Amino acid sequence: MQAHREAMPSESMDQSPSVAQYLTGQVIEADGDTCLLSVRHSLTEARRAVSCLVDLEPGDTVALLITPADVQGGSPIAYVTALLDRASQSPLRIRTDRPLSIESTATLSLRGRAMGLVSEQTSLTLGKMRLVAGDVVAETGTVRLLSRLLHTVLDSMHLVAQRSFRHVAQSDHQRCGYLDLEAEQLVQIRARNTMITSQQLTRVDGAQIHVG
Repeated sequence: MQAHREAMPSESMDQSPSVAQYLTGQVIEADGDTCLLSVRHSLTEARRAVSCLVDLEPGDTVALLITPADVQGGSPIAYVTALLDRASQSPLRIRTDRPLSIESTATLSLRGRAMGLVSEQTSLTLGKMRLVAGDVVAETGTVRLLSRLLHTVLDSMHLVAQRSFRHVAQSDHQRCGYLDLEAEQLVQIRARNTMITSQQLTRVDGAQIHVG
């Protein structure tokens, strides 16, 4: 952009306007909040207005506001206030270097064919959440869940893990139609009192059986 700035005509527009000027221009170069525009067949450097959040690219047609010169002899400032037209089919991108907050006192809806979220840190504070999804795939290094009550209703559950540990401070109840426990090496059941009750058959089978 420096080479274009050196070639900028000194009389590209009224250098000391007494009132604000509203013009249109075409983006030649864009670098963050600063861009180089072609305005009235001349080159003009401008900055994006705070409310113009869409990232600009070469070829964009934009609205331009030229502020009046300062009463003490300051220079006018050119602001890009809006993106009017984009000739290419490249996607629009909203970008700002400042913190950005979207707030509504009513319902806020986001809808799209696909949605992607990239963040170094994400925090959600929700009063109530309802999630409806056809398929959920999650890949994470660590998951920590703190909850006063967890109620899960599943049609089928399949768990594959290298190690599993569960600690229940009070009672633990399991009800099922068929229970199958299998270990390759050892099964240990330890308790102060152990009761095994069956209505029809109790069978203990092994190469060696030790009681007592």
